[in-house]
Formats: sequence, structure tokens, C-alpha cells
Amino acid sequence: MLTYDVNDKGSLEALQAFLPKLVEELPPGTPMMLVACKKDAEPASGKERVTSADVERFIGAAGKQYQGIKLSACEIPTSAKTGEGVDAAFAELAEKAMSARAEATRTRSPS
Repeated sequence: MLTYDVNDKGSLEALQAFLPKLVEELPPGTPMMLVACKKDAEPASGKERVTSADVERFIGAAGKQYQGIKLSACEIPTSAKTGEGVDAAFAELAEKAMSARAEATRTRSPS
């Protein structure tokens, strides 16, 4: 789970520096999910909000740069302060992980 502050475009951009190390450490096909945090907060002065288009560009660029990664965006904005959406985001990632595991098992099983 990769999180970014929905009210700070720089936080999404900072993930670009972190992603190479993460991809290096994870097994191929491991699902990763971008999750928007701080839904409850307002943007600070001078900060630009992250848009859906920003997230789509990030995922597209990562997919081109790192073949075989399964990066998706969680459609559930979250707030650690209120707890809103946190359980649902983890449940969505767990579902993706279980699906990826089942797919890997089918792929490895002799026909």
C-alpha cells in the first residue's frame, strides 16, 4: 500500500523516488495500491491537490517503467484521523493479494 496526501501533489511525486526500491524487493506480480490519505484535511497554502488524472499518470508511468508490477488506485479516500475508509482500503488490498495468489497458483499448476 502506497499512500499519498490527497492535498499535496508533491507527496504523490515523492513516491516516484521510493518505487524503484519497492519494486526491487517485492516478488513479481505483487499487487500494490495507491491510497489517498488525509481526506478530512484541507490543502495547505501553496499546496496543489492530487487529481484523478495525476494518479492515472503515475500508474501509467510506473507500469511502463516497471514491467510486471500490478499497481492500481484505491477508489476509497481515507482519513487516519477519523478512520474513514481505512478498513475498506486494507480489505481491497487483501482481496487483490488473494486474487493474485490464486492466479499464480493456477499458472503454476500442471494442466
